[in-house]
Amino acid sequence: MDLQQFVIPIYRSICSRPSWAGTGFLIDGHLITAGHVVTDYQPYYALIDRQFVTLEPGLWSPTLLPSADKLEYDVTIYPMPGVKSALTLATEDIGGHAEVDVLCWQWREGGVRRVATRGVTLGDAPEDGYLLMATVDHITNGCSGCPVLDGTSVVGIVTMVKVPDPGRPAPPGLRAVMDANTCWVFKAGHIRRFMPAG
Repeated sequence: MDLQQFVIPIYRSICSRPSWAGTGFLIDGHLITAGHVVTDYQPYYALIDRQFVTLEPGLWSPTLLPSADKLEYDVTIYPMPGVKSALTLATEDIGGHAEVDVLCWQWREGGVRRVATRGVTLGDAPEDGYLLMATVDHITNGCSGCPVLDGTSVVGIVTMVKVPDPGRPAPPGLRAVMDANTCWVFKAGHIRRFMPAG
């Protein structure tokens, strides 16, 4: 089965020059992405089955936080009643040294392209709820919100590193590590905390 069909590109606008936002993925009845992908209070657009679906503001859960709070969590969930998916949310978190798959959309060569790559988790990140992960293929900002998979099980979601206020500085050398194909992954267990009841 082509799992990429459940990994969805998200746009800020779909006018003559579409504005790219990031990646999301489908789990039965829900579209999940990184919170910072859809920070602005405006409609966004998901390309599902070759058709654009309007994602209305105000329906995301949990309510989006200001950018300054993104290190607390970086996930948001949109209701998609009736949508079915082969992807499921993992029931247990993974640790370091786990081999995983990453499916995403990236802006490459003047357009949006599907990307599939392998990765390995490196252990817990300094912030609670996150793992560090290194990938074979370069992860760009457009990958934010994409799933990290163990088979069809979503074990995490790729997020961007945001340097917080001076009182909470990023670890030394973090930018250099990021440049070497390393990113942060928000653990599935923390995604489950924000899933709507029912």
